[in-house]
Amino acid sequence: MKSKILSWSAFVLGLALIICGWFLLGDRTVVSNFVLNIVVSVVIYCLLFMDLLISWRKPEDKADSRIGNTGLRWGVVFIYIAAAVVIMILSNVMNLSFLVRLFLHGIAVVGLVAGFAMVSHSATNMSKVDTVQREERAGVELMRRELKALHCDVMDKGGVPQEIISRINTLVEDMRFISPSNSEEAQELERRFVDVVGRARLLVSSYTFEAEALAAEVAKIDRILKDRKSVYSN
Repeated sequence: MKSKILSWSAFVLGLALIICGWFLLGDRTVVSNFVLNIVVSVVIYCLLFMDLLISWRKPEDKADSRIGNTGLRWGVVFIYIAAAVVIMILSNVMNLSFLVRLFLHGIAVVGLVAGFAMVSHSATNMSKVDTVQREERAGVELMRRELKALHCDVMDKGGVPQEIISRINTLVEDMRFISPSNSEEAQELERRFVDVVGRARLLVSSYTFEAEALAAEVAKIDRILKDRKSVYSN
């Protein structure tokens, strides 16, 4: 909160200095041109100050897409600033009329708006890509959690044959080689994997369980995992 107050205080002070500077040093022969120069200078100043005044991060934006586009956004800003300064200098040197100056600055502003639209579109695409990637990882993460839970159940149960424990340990290691995928085949295999692991956990949690039935479920898990390992992101 304190930093926000300091930022706004510095912003207002800088704004006042810019306006006072124009009144002290600017050419007020043509009032319309003088006012236009002040307006353009204030716009440039606001653009330079915007990162201190505006929080570009949104809690719901897991991809931080707006922050990820900082370089592109500042590129657009500096191109506009360079164009605006050149227009101001040339307008004074060539003594252009107010309407011509206004027209040239209008072109620069249109370019700025178009640039920001491009940045916004890029941020939206980045957010969509992140959403797709998180959805792809969700299935694999669920498989990993369920298999680890089965491993813990088996280790806590006691009396489970060592052969089954070793096979489950191998499955846990093999999970590291699963690649996220957005294909329907991968999603179907992930659902089947979780279902079979769930049945295996029920067998382990029962008061007395049949080792053969558990071994059969573990074998199914192994087959599904091998099929899933062969499916890559498309």
